Amino acid sequence: MDINNIINNGRTKPYLSKFLTLQEQFDLEKAKNEINIVFSNSYIDEERKRAFVYPKDIDVTPDFKISYLKINSHSKLRHQDILGSILALGLTRDVIGDILVDDQIVLCTSEVENYLINNLERIGRETVEVEKLEELNYEGNSNYLEREIIVSSLRLDVVVARATNLSRSKAQTLIQQRFVKINGKIESNFDYICLFDDIISITKFGRVIIKEVLKKTRKDKLLIKILTTFS
Repeated sequence: MDINNIINNGRTKPYLSKFLTLQEQFDLEKAKNEINIVFSNSYIDEERKRAFVYPKDIDVTPDFKISYLKINSHSKLRHQDILGSILALGLTRDVIGDILVDDQIVLCTSEVENYLINNLERIGRETVEVEKLEELNYEGNSNYLEREIIVSSLRLDVVVARATNLSRSKAQTLIQQRFVKINGKIESNFDYICLFDDIISITKFGRVIIKEVLKKTRKDKLLIKILTTFS
């Protein structure tokens, strides 16, 4: 998304962006001395947010126009399958916010709400029904599964490989193809050393957060605790 366009609009009138990545939010915040910037706060851990920007000399109440859609299915759905099926309908990623996979809730811009309700009928092999929720009763955190993995180091390719159960060469291919982001920014270096609380987004899989190193194994490997949006 063109952050400069958001800033320029915000200098002259109230303007609502589509959903922004963490990096886009960071880039937009650099203009906080020029314009007023308010981010959506649908729930505690909201990652992808809409920004409401407006001139410094006016007072206005933000309306983020976010809809909450519940996906009903017989079987549990995966994050990557939900997102993939939505994008296959021709929508762009920036009209879709967070996907709360445990509750099968999708945040979206209000203008695509009816389109999703009327057209999202299958996810993978599952027939689904989509309904609108009037409010979001979600505390956060349950969107992630807690897991323990053993890694030789905190290098990005190593962590991605173990978290996704792929070979290291396939993990490197994902990184090389620009399918891996750190805190919303594409990271193309295999040897990037992951930090605690880094949000690693992997296209077609979901997100990984490294929480802590639990111990060293006898072979000097690391047992680490991670949170993932996929199993």
